[in-house]
Amino acid sequence: MLSKRPLIGITLSQSLEVKQYRWPMRWQFDYLGKAYHYSIEKSGGQPFGLFSTESTGIIDDYVELVDGILFSGGFDINPRYFNQKPHPKTSKLVEPRDFFELVVIKKALKLKKPIFCICRGHQLLNIALGGTLYQDLCLYPTKTLTHADELQTGKVNHFVKIKPESMLFDIIGKRRIFCNSSHHQCIDNLGKGLQVSAVASDGVVEGLELPGYPFLISVQWHPERIFKRLHSQKLFNAFISRARKGS
Repeated sequence: MLSKRPLIGITLSQSLEVKQYRWPMRWQFDYLGKAYHYSIEKSGGQPFGLFSTESTGIIDDYVELVDGILFSGGFDINPRYFNQKPHPKTSKLVEPRDFFELVVIKKALKLKKPIFCICRGHQLLNIALGGTLYQDLCLYPTKTLTHADELQTGKVNHFVKIKPESMLFDIIGKRRIFCNSSHHQCIDNLGKGLQVSAVASDGVVEGLELPGYPFLISVQWHPERIFKRLHSQKLFNAFISRARKGS
């Protein structure tokens, strides 16, 4: 008997071959933090990993098959996709994932699939629609908050201000929430049609939405890592609820 849970595709991080590591870590592999599929499951969805591929046929099948797609966090996106050269602080690049996710998100947008973008996914959405990034917060025009620590402990937190006339506000119901933060890049020029739904106190864009699109949540923080917070649960519940309607 098939599950009645909506099928949620989740993009995966991708490692590179590193010769100095021992088996099995030296070989390239796809991986995902457990918090993502845990949050999907707890919200009533069926998580489904989307393995990176160059096959547009497989990508078409992926997007047609799933009821919604979550674009997860990970390494920086190659800045060539927004007509820039890598900055010294840009992290190592995983080109196959960049290509794969850009094709997936464009097809998902075309088919009006429910979409949830987190951290790297938030930046991916902006790039896919023609926007650009600050490759490091040191390039931001004014002084910023601390948005990450060098050890990537995930223990950096700050408040996020939500704009009242936004899908994000409709879901969460608050104008100010306390969130985790783990990024060194941020939105610069907005992609076509996108509107800002949330910002940090320093002006860094923390939320995006696409007016007129059936359902799209895009946030710079990591709600899956703080799933016990009510505002995180509301985001995942809204995503799964919308995906269920289309399943």
